[in-house]
Amino acid sequence: MGGGLWQPAAAAGWRGAHRLWAFLREELLTWLFPWPPYCLGCGVALPHGLRDEPALCDACGVRLAHGPGGRCPTCDRPAWLADAEGPCSQCRNLGPPWVAVRAVATYEGLMRRLILRMKYGDEPYVAELLGRRMAARADDWPRDLVVVPVPMHPERLRQRGYNQAALLARAVARASSRPLAEGLLVRAEAGGAQAALGAAGRRANVAGAFAPARGARRRGLAGRPVLVVDDVLTTGRTLAAVCAALRAAGAGPVYGLTAAVTPLAPGRHHS
Repeated sequence: MGGGLWQPAAAAGWRGAHRLWAFLREELLTWLFPWPPYCLGCGVALPHGLRDEPALCDACGVRLAHGPGGRCPTCDRPAWLADAEGPCSQCRNLGPPWVAVRAVATYEGLMRRLILRMKYGDEPYVAELLGRRMAARADDWPRDLVVVPVPMHPERLRQRGYNQAALLARAVARASSRPLAEGLLVRAEAGGAQAALGAAGRRANVAGAFAPARGARRRGLAGRPVLVVDDVLTTGRTLAAVCAALRAAGAGPVYGLTAAVTPLAPGRHHS
């Protein structure tokens, strides 16, 4: 009888130990080999097996870029939205307070899928891939730009577990050897998700949302140029609100760097 009681208990103990070992093994492999050995775009196995950085195959690498042709010098949207000598309709309406924004690609196709995976698919390592490509887009900008991520409200940060803008900013700073300054700004208002809002809704959603963190002026920002990092530039209202908060903290000129910028329909004007 004692043997009959021992066997189920032993089996349960074995199952528990097996689960623990599987968990520890997965954690160890993640620590040793943090990047998937396949293309993050299409899933094809990459040469050289396990890699020291996240990567795309050659075909997906070509797709993760702006198409041919010029773009708006102020927001990096495709040039058919811009006059030959001036900014696009969106930038004319907004009168942006930044020097310029650059993006890797428009928010569609492969880029859109990667950003959604990074934000909602629990794949934060995608930020390393995108951040390296973002850094390349800003290679000819001033070397002393201070990299600042768009902050996330603490409530939303608890829900998601990480701020994708902060992950991108860290990757940009590493790849470009620029100083990173997290915690300079806070998001004072939680607001709502921007994705489903129109221009007016976005403007109301971010009005007064950002503010300098306590002691921001004492952190040596006075007059220094800043590189604000975010995942997507849509109407530009969020970046404009961040610029206002940075000015209040004593920052100099502001540049913007995003993974993507949303395309506008031809002839469409936002207010």
